[in-house]
Amino acid sequence: MNRLAGIISHIFHPLYMPLIGIAIVLNGNDIYRMIVPPSLAWFIYLVFLVFTFLFPVFSILGLRIAKVVSSIHLPTRQERRIPLLLGTAFFMMAYWLVRSVNEIMAINFIMVAGVFTMVLILILNNFIKISVHMAGIGGVTGMLTAVAGTLTLNSDWYLVGAVIAGGLTGFARLQLKAHNVSEVALGYLLGFFSQYVLLNYLIHRTYFL
Repeated sequence: MNRLAGIISHIFHPLYMPLIGIAIVLNGNDIYRMIVPPSLAWFIYLVFLVFTFLFPVFSILGLRIAKVVSSIHLPTRQERRIPLLLGTAFFMMAYWLVRSVNEIMAINFIMVAGVFTMVLILILNNFIKISVHMAGIGGVTGMLTAVAGTLTLNSDWYLVGAVIAGGLTGFARLQLKAHNVSEVALGYLLGFFSQYVLLNYLIHRTYFL
C-alpha cells in the first residue's frame, strides 16, 4: 500500500500543479483557445515549466547536495523555509514575465492568486507544518471552482478529476505518515480558499462591476 501511496504522491506533486492549472484554463475555455495566440500560450507554458517546476527542482537538489536539507522530501518545517521562499520568488518572477506580455486579466489574476497561496504557505510554515501536496491540489480545485461560472470554463470533468485527485492525495500523504489528518485538511483548505476567495474577488471586481 505504501508503494501505491508513493506513486500517487509523485503523480500529484505540488510542483506540477501550477502548470496543470494553467493548461486547464487555456485549453478548457473555448474563448481563450480563440483569443490566446499559440505563441503566447507556449510562452506561458514555458515560463510555468521553468519557474514553477525546473527552478524549484534544481534548487531543492542544490540544497540537498550542499547538505542544507536532509532529504529532497523536506520532512521538517525548518527544512522547508528556504525552498518555500525560493519557490515564492520564482512564482513572482513567472507572474512578472507573463504579465509583461499578456493582456488577458483573468490569466494574470490566476497567477496573482498563485503567488498569494505561496505567501500564505510560507508564513504558516513558521508556525505549523501543513501538507503542501494538499495545498497544491486544493489550490487547483479552488481555482477551477472560482473560474467555472465567471469565465465560462468547461470545468465539470476537470472539477470531478480535481476532487478525486484531492482524495487520493490525502490518502497517500496519510498512508505514508508524511502528515496527520489536521495537516492534510489544513493544507487542502488553505489551497482551496486562498484561490477561490481571491479569484472571485478579482474577477467580479474587474468584469462585473
